[in-house]
Amino acid sequence: MSAYDHQQQQQQLMRADNVEEEEEEEEEDEEQIQGEYNEEYYGSDGSNESGPETMPWIAWFCSLGGHQYFAEVADEFVEDDFNLTGLNSIVPFYKEALDMILDLEPG
Repeated sequence: MSAYDHQQQQQQLMRADNVEEEEEEEEEDEEQIQGEYNEEYYGSDGSNESGPETMPWIAWFCSLGGHQYFAEVADEFVEDDFNLTGLNSIVPFYKEALDMILDLEPG
């Protein structure tokens, strides 16, 4: 094996390690975000005796760092059929997604 081949092999191994580390970091970030959401929305002790706090998930999600390009819009805008024209044909599980966005109970 030439020195060039050896160097190429080392670089490939390093890239693979970097990709693996990035994936692990992304998973940790997702777990942290989910934990922060649960703590903020349901209280830090995990109990739900007095009901969830009043901060809806959309407000919480938009307030997270790195989410400055997300915007909260009024429910009336989302409920207006004109603003939703054509989405039901391109969004899988459209009705369920709309119910989740509007914080409606499934049904």
